[in-house]
Amino acid sequence: MPTIILILLGILCVSCQQIPIQTDDSLTTEIRTRSGFSLDVEIPVVVIPQVNVEMLLEEDRLLDVENVLRPFRFGYAIDVEIDLKKEGVKIELPEGGNMWLLKIHSADAFSINLIYDHFKIGKGSKFYVYNEDKKMVLGAFTPEECNNPDNVFATDLVQGNTIVLEYYEPMPSEDGVIHIGKVIHGYIDTFDRGLDDSGSCNFDVICNSNWILERRAVTRILVDNNTSFCTGCLVNNTSRDGKPYILTANHCFYDANGNPKIGTSPTTSIFRFLYWKPNCGSGSPAGWQETTPVGATMLAHWANTDFALLELKTKPSISWNLHYAGWDRRNVIPTSTIGIHHPKGDAMKISSDNDPPTQMSYSLSGYGPVSCWRVVWNTGTTEQYSSGSPLFNESSHLIIGQLFGGTASCLDPSGHDNYGRLDLSWAGGGTNATRLSNWLDPLGSAPLTLEGMGGPTISSTSSILCPSPAGASVSVINAPPGFTWGKSSNINLSSNIGNPVAATAAGASGAGWISIMLGGAELGRLDVSVAGTIVSGEFVAGTGSWQPLYTVNHVPSSAGSVTVALDYPGTNTYSWSLVSSTGSVPWTSTADVLSFDMSSATAATFRVTVNRISPCTGSVTSDFNFIK
Repeated sequence: MPTIILILLGILCVSCQQIPIQTDDSLTTEIRTRSGFSLDVEIPVVVIPQVNVEMLLEEDRLLDVENVLRPFRFGYAIDVEIDLKKEGVKIELPEGGNMWLLKIHSADAFSINLIYDHFKIGKGSKFYVYNEDKKMVLGAFTPEECNNPDNVFATDLVQGNTIVLEYYEPMPSEDGVIHIGKVIHGYIDTFDRGLDDSGSCNFDVICNSNWILERRAVTRILVDNNTSFCTGCLVNNTSRDGKPYILTANHCFYDANGNPKIGTSPTTSIFRFLYWKPNCGSGSPAGWQETTPVGATMLAHWANTDFALLELKTKPSISWNLHYAGWDRRNVIPTSTIGIHHPKGDAMKISSDNDPPTQMSYSLSGYGPVSCWRVVWNTGTTEQYSSGSPLFNESSHLIIGQLFGGTASCLDPSGHDNYGRLDLSWAGGGTNATRLSNWLDPLGSAPLTLEGMGGPTISSTSSILCPSPAGASVSVINAPPGFTWGKSSNINLSSNIGNPVAATAAGASGAGWISIMLGGAELGRLDVSVAGTIVSGEFVAGTGSWQPLYTVNHVPSSAGSVTVALDYPGTNTYSWSLVSSTGSVPWTSTADVLSFDMSSATAATFRVTVNRISPCTGSVTSDFNFIK
């Protein structure tokens, strides 16, 4: 059992902007966003029993020698019973609400990640996990994105041998539960030394500019109690509705007898998208912390082609700009193939075979025979731990299979790789739970191929919307059936359905947006400028505020100088006039900028007329009041 000790931590809090995820030593978490609040508290430390790393490395070596089919193992899972609220220190915050802090330490660990067997955080709560120097911070996790019917959760690898858990609950929300069931001790370095730990003959995916879209579909998956890595791929379906289906390997989740692997449940798997180097052969992956959903449901799997199809519990954000890969279910041999994968969990790599693959049956480690496409790579390779990665027809960029196993490696350039055939997985074992057809073709249209797609993309014939009748035509591509349009309040649309629709200015000038919706969820948004009315208003020096459309610079005291910049969309001319004042108000104007001096006056009213030239026509007038 883990033991608990106490250490003294002093934290000085300053006011900072809260950021969801960041790897910056200056980042502060929830407790430090409260200006003027300082903390000196003993934080309990749960010490995990020592892990026998030498034994684990020897196990890995023997399995490699025997060429046992398995995901790449980097960590060892330790069963624990850790209740954050019971074992952490509770802090009552001055402005209300409570905070719990707890440390977990595992000696000599390169990283720590967690599986929560009971996880439900309260309304308005925030949860963080970070290392001691705060160079890696995960969170804020919120109930909206993390709570689920299974009440389980997982957090990704955090570098170092000690992590801090921080949980904030506002009053009166006190019903949160954070209970950890497994601590994963990373005994292999997947950060510093682990990057580039795959074979030297591998090529970074960024090196091949022909596969920009498809690489945005590939994901690294945590499996086996989140101690090991596989690869998967986001795939499209005939409804083109963005259902987050992941194609991967059956053996990542099931043993050779068809039984679920102990501790391997996709409900707590973690999926890391966009994990590649920024340059060909150099740099470290960045930004992946923001594209890492947790949890999936097993939809179908079939040992005969070693496929598994999952559905993510949460739909990836449109802002991630992921790609839903297309597929080819024909029994047609392509002239060349491409593989995209995460060998040893490394940054994404790409391999190519310039020759047609062959069809054959292949068995490995008790699995099989599996009906496969066999390839021998001309450039790059895969490794035993690239399991589940997609094989693409090079000419069509469509998936034809997923990696089962083989002998390919940098040490054996003539070795082969074997991919379960998608054309046979289509009908699979004849049931919904053993085939792809009913999931990838919900419309029942039976296409032989389906192109990939990105997220819905909205476009407009003009970035500036004018009042009726002159407007813009707005359209969308990659939109699912049944979508509807949404908009900001200063825009009119000719209809909330259909494609395209006409959009016109209908309210105040400034920023606006048009979105597409499906089932109450926003799938995509286009930001536009609205050339509408100018909202009149009043500016009181030192106390007042102004509409976002205007930039007001007021310098009080004796100078009394005021500058107003009117940011009106499009090409226009401007006419300014002083309507009234209490006292003398010298003023000048240049285009949309008005400058005046209220040293000798206490109030002034100015009028502006905007004469629209392009893309809108006509004029609009408004008054502004200034009070010193």
